[in-house]
Amino acid sequence: MIVAALAETYLLAGRIEFFVLREPSAAHETLLPALQAAGEADDAMPWSAITAYMAFIPSWAENRDGAPLSA
Repeated sequence: MIVAALAETYLLAGRIEFFVLREPSAAHETLLPALQAAGEADDAMPWSAITAYMAFIPSWAENRDGAPLSA
């Protein structure tokens, strides 16, 4: 449970860095440990949200090839 809470905390911090502070590179670096914590918690809900935000960051910077889910 602690790892799931850690994932959600990192997710919130990443969202603040991206949407409020407009720091996409800092948000990406914050979301990496969030993704790892969500994986360790074996919780699909925060994992999918974190992955979605990580895919959104390169698109925002007009770097579609950098998105982890790009085809």
